Order: sequence, then C-alpha cells, then structure tokens
Amino acid sequence: MTNNTTGPGPFSMEADTPLDLYNIYLDAHETDDEGDIVGLPYATVEQWLSNTLDPEPLSALGSIYLVRRYLEEREFNLVRSARAEGMSWAWIAAQLGRSKQAVWEKYRGLDD
Repeated sequence: MTNNTTGPGPFSMEADTPLDLYNIYLDAHETDDEGDIVGLPYATVEQWLSNTLDPEPLSALGSIYLVRRYLEEREFNLVRSARAEGMSWAWIAAQLGRSKQAVWEKYRGLDD
C-alpha cells in the first residue's frame, strides 16, 4: 500500500509505510540543534490528526503512527531541554501527567 501525501506547495511524496513517509518528512525539512523539525507546517500535523478519523483502518492507523512519532520526538527534545535548564523530574512528570518514576525511567539517560 502506498501513501501519497502532498506537502506545502508542489511538494509530493510516495511512501510504502508510515515510517517511510515520516523519514521523507525528516529528510525534506531542516532540523534544529535539538532534532526538532524546523518549518514542519502546522497544516501537515493537522492533516495527520484529521486522517486519524479516516474510516479506512489502515489509513487511520498510519496517521496515528505519524502523529505519535512526531509527538514522541518532540517530547524527548523538550524533556532534554527542561533537564538542561535544571528542571526537576517531578516538575517534568507533572507537566506530562505521569509519575516521576515513569518519566525518569524513560529518560534517565539524558542526565549522563
């Protein structure tokens, strides 16, 4: 199954899996020092969110994957920035609505 997605302007892509599509987006957009995509159009993320409501299960699941992957990478970069600024695990966990222990276990390598 091939996903055909159109980005800003004449930018169009073909990918066999959601991971391929996500990697195409990463390759096509500049990233900052933290690895966040610079200039990823809000419309792109908004389209991914909208596609999660697609009645076709494979299409909706692929979009859920894209949204989850984007948010997980964004969360990682923000947690890294927060720790670099001296914010506590308790504060970060509270912002994420999770326990301090769960957040520390997931991101403990950031303090190395």
